[in-house]
Amino acid sequence: MTPHILIRSLDRGAVAFLIVIAAIAVITVVLIPFQWLAVRFRHPARRRIPVLYHRMICALIGVRVRVFESVPQLKPLGVGINVHHRMFPTEIASLATSLRIERGHDVGRQTLLIALLRALDRELDELDREYAGLASGPGLLTRFGEASSWVRGKRVQVPEEGGYTGLTTGLDPRGFLLVNSDDGVLRTVRSGGVRGFQKDRRG
Repeated sequence: MTPHILIRSLDRGAVAFLIVIAAIAVITVVLIPFQWLAVRFRHPARRRIPVLYHRMICALIGVRVRVFESVPQLKPLGVGINVHHRMFPTEIASLATSLRIERGHDVGRQTLLIALLRALDRELDELDREYAGLASGPGLLTRFGEASSWVRGKRVQVPEEGGYTGLTTGLDPRGFLLVNSDDGVLRTVRSGGVRGFQKDRRG
């Protein structure tokens, strides 16, 4: 059977589907080495190539994305650190602390900021490597869980969902904190503050 007869015998939808699959395969094979190199050498393109890839795939499968309002290109990251506080108001004194209180001496703000930005850049690079399948060690969530004293076995109180107390039991795959509440329900903390459990002194 000649090629043109074979194509005619196939359903047009099936032919279109095979063409799309072939195109996706070619794009994937072409872009993967560039993404690997970008991640390996920490090139800014490591964050642009995935965006380009997904746009091309969406175009091939006929998905259109319409933006009705302007979408900010960057999302701010807020980090609050108490640095030089020697004391706090009575109502939060049992909850709040500062680097000076914990270390017993002052910490330079500039030194702290430089260390924080370097650590953040290092973690973002490790996260890129993890997504690219190049990570050689534990993932970000695993490392965070091992370093934090709050992720597991911490008695906490959470104000959301009407407020509840319980014991932290780790992180879910998305990084949300899990709490085994006192009513026996495993809850996911999605918003609001998490504080160490404070017993009611009136009791």
